[in-house]
Amino acid sequence: MNNPNAKILIGLSRNAHHIHRETSRLLLEYDLTLSQFGVLEVLYSKGSLRVGEVQEQILSSTGTMPTILKNLERRQFIQKVPDPTDRRATRLQLLPKGEKLVQDILPKNLEQIQTYCSRLTENEKEELIHLLKKLGGK
Repeated sequence: MNNPNAKILIGLSRNAHHIHRETSRLLLEYDLTLSQFGVLEVLYSKGSLRVGEVQEQILSSTGTMPTILKNLERRQFIQKVPDPTDRRATRLQLLPKGEKLVQDILPKNLEQIQTYCSRLTENEKEELIHLLKKLGGK
């Protein structure tokens, strides 16, 4: 294939798939899915958020969110609380058990990512970040 646009898309997809596969292996030790960890991590990083905001952050479909949240609630990692500014909305809050779990997993996950990215020099990393932002329009 000589189409550079297709090569870019395939390369991005393969790299993302590889990183997700490695993260999934790590999460298997904690009986978590990528989506469940995504919810926990975004709440850990950003604090209490509305369900829709979490969904946007983790790029999850509307149909899967109720199951993801139900399983995290059942394991007492998160709780739903009414939004004080809008009675119709629900916010998600990370519970201490969920916070501890993220604190256990995050360093291991970041180490995996660091190992994966170690093939690049610091300048190449900066260039790649710049190019990805330019491609994504941000």
